Amino acid sequence: MSWHSPMLSELPNAKESASEIAALPVRLPASSGSDDDPEKLTPSSFAGKLLVLFVLGTNCNNCKQVAGILSELQDEYAGKIVCVGVCVQPGCRYKLEEFAAESGCRIHLGYCSTRELCSALGLSASTWLLYPTLIFIDRDRLMRGCAFAGEPFFENTAANCRAVLDRLSSETPFRSEAA
Repeated sequence: MSWHSPMLSELPNAKESASEIAALPVRLPASSGSDDDPEKLTPSSFAGKLLVLFVLGTNCNNCKQVAGILSELQDEYAGKIVCVGVCVQPGCRYKLEEFAAESGCRIHLGYCSTRELCSALGLSASTWLLYPTLIFIDRDRLMRGCAFAGEPFFENTAANCRAVLDRLSSETPFRSEAA
């Protein structure tokens, strides 16, 4: 498995060197379809669960495959993980419904700017987020690993995601789940 920093395979004390994700700027379109007040993804949205943040492009065929895989994994790990797809392309909020239909995606889909997402994750605002990118956040809201487009991780996405999720779910959270 190939990992970018922070690398799960290289951080035996990853919790000590990871930064806490306090909040994410991802806006989830209201279920009513209204654009007036989209719901925001907050830490309470995934409290006590692992979060798989999936950076996608609505016109990316690989992203459509990954969306299907994450939908299956979210069912398989029901109650233990939350998968959220986030599009950072300008104007993508109006294409998310079509993306979901084309990909069979059943995970939450939202949008935000690259700058907002990078800032929330503690990444440089000049970071290029390639599609697809998977970001794994543990139950303590610590970013624990990233897989970027073109990496060997995506040669067997489902198995590699399971390995990461199994490893992270076996760890004891630092905080109580009520925190």
